[in-house]
Amino acid sequence: MRRALELAEQGKGRVSPNPLVGAVVVKEGTVAGEGFHAAWGEAHAEAVALDKAGKIAEGADLYVTLEPCNHKGKTGKCTEKILSSGIRKVILAVHDPNPDVEGGGAEFLKGRGIEVVTGVLEDEARFQNRFYFKSVTQKVPYVILKWAMSLDGYTAAASGDSKWISSEESRKSVHIMRNEVDAVCAGVNTVITDDPLFTCRSVPGGRDPVRIVIDPRLRTPPDARLFSSSSPLVFITKQDASPDRRRSFEEKGAECVEIQENEGTVDLGEMLRSLYARKITSVLVEGGGVTAGYFLKNRLADEAVAFCAPCLIGGGEANPVTGAGIRNMDQRVNIIGIATAHYGHDICIRGKIEYPAEQQEDT
Repeated sequence: MRRALELAEQGKGRVSPNPLVGAVVVKEGTVAGEGFHAAWGEAHAEAVALDKAGKIAEGADLYVTLEPCNHKGKTGKCTEKILSSGIRKVILAVHDPNPDVEGGGAEFLKGRGIEVVTGVLEDEARFQNRFYFKSVTQKVPYVILKWAMSLDGYTAAASGDSKWISSEESRKSVHIMRNEVDAVCAGVNTVITDDPLFTCRSVPGGRDPVRIVIDPRLRTPPDARLFSSSSPLVFITKQDASPDRRRSFEEKGAECVEIQENEGTVDLGEMLRSLYARKITSVLVEGGGVTAGYFLKNRLADEAVAFCAPCLIGGGEANPVTGAGIRNMDQRVNIIGIATAHYGHDICIRGKIEYPAEQQEDT
């Protein structure tokens, strides 16, 4: 199963809105075939592994990271492929929560006399497909907040200068993250201050994500570097934004999407539902502190990634998260399931966001 999970990783950034899946056919202790879902619309992992195994699959065991599909989409039913191959036993990491699948694949196989074992490395499989699991059950993308900060907790110097707090190695790892998500999102102030591209240009063969700018009044400068890339660019704006500005942005190849107002900005919940409708299952929020604060305040973020650089700024005003409305320690948002990594001299801390069970009122 660990090998199947390794194989599934190779589909990162290519299979969305489908899940990552890896499969291994084993007969008498020997691997007879293996495969992974390489891209949306292409063959599923089980089919690839079984085709490689050929006739050897008869009487063999199939290890697969996600419950095989029992419905016909872009490809045929994996359950029928398994049945016709002569596989005797299927070992699953986790059931598929997709309403089109949910238990149907496992039950189909059991009903045809194939032994089914579930729950092998289930936690690892759930984490691997966390984008997919959230999107199919909640109909919104999985949201990751990412920032780089100094050791004393600032994201920019007093002048607003932030290039570069993090190391070159950290920045390259961010490009890898962009290659693995469907979209990157930032507020307009970050675009004005940093003039980013939000591409994964340092990743060989990388696929740039959809770039999303929350810009209620379309204040992005017309000469912003965002317009110099052919990667998809979407501005999230309000209905009363300047028609002339909108027209000029669209002439540059961007798309403007109107979202209703909430708390002085666009309604982020509605924005996420709109993105899901576009088959976007994951969003990396890269700036700035006010935008991150809105996501946290509305409990819309799922994960945090912080690059902490060994430097002190002191006297700066830019913080990773502002305006989240947390007044007391019993209302704090915790980060759990921590994983750490080193990039150059930086330490990267990554974990799942855990919101308090209920907000306490002041007494």
